[in-house]
Amino acid sequence: MGERTTRVTVRGAQADIDVDLPNAVPIQDLLPVLLMALAMGTGNPTLDSAEVWGLGKLGATQPLAPQMTLMAAQVFDGEELRLQDMAAWRQSQQPQRTVPQAIEPDEHGLGVRWQPVEGWQEF
Repeated sequence: MGERTTRVTVRGAQADIDVDLPNAVPIQDLLPVLLMALAMGTGNPTLDSAEVWGLGKLGATQPLAPQMTLMAAQVFDGEELRLQDMAAWRQSQQPQRTVPQAIEPDEHGLGVRWQPVEGWQEF
């Protein structure tokens, strides 16, 4: 019996790939292969490591733990994952503050729209 795999879509900065990944291999061991497949890798083990890159579920604010397997992380067939650098993952964890923007009232008399404020940090 062969190794079990999980079929996922991995979204990178410039491209997406549909791939069958072994579900019993630690995520950190999958990163170099995924980086090369998405033309994001350098071939340098230090730069293509879990210290620099993270793989997480689409819409999540933090990556999956690199020592976990896809099976342990409960990643299932058909899921979409995002591969991005850890700086981008840290930025996605920052709360966003919204402020009202005055607009012309609509047919119901409402004239406020909320939008995120860039660069806002929680104190």
